[in-house]
Amino acid sequence: MLLSDAVSECGDVTITDECLAALLLKRAFDKYEFEDVRKLAAELCGRIHPQVLLPVVSSVLEHAAASHDVLKIKACLFSVCTSLVVIIPFFTYSLFISLL
Repeated sequence: MLLSDAVSECGDVTITDECLAALLLKRAFDKYEFEDVRKLAAELCGRIHPQVLLPVVSSVLEHAAASHDVLKIKACLFSVCTSLVVIIPFFTYSLFISLL
């Protein structure tokens, strides 16, 4: 199952048992979830590969911005920031190795 199958037209994430990323995204964006669970899920979403994460998060962020849903906006931005923190050291290390 593709992660894109887990996202509906409006940008809300639906849960499926077959996709761990969809479970994390649902937990991160669920307004009835505990705040600590949302933060941890958003951080773990940032560890998902950017080619998978960014299209989903951008869709959710667009919908959240239109509906002024602050919790989803925060979760989206936290996921993207975590993704950047994880990616930049990896590329820096790869660049360093390639220069040797």
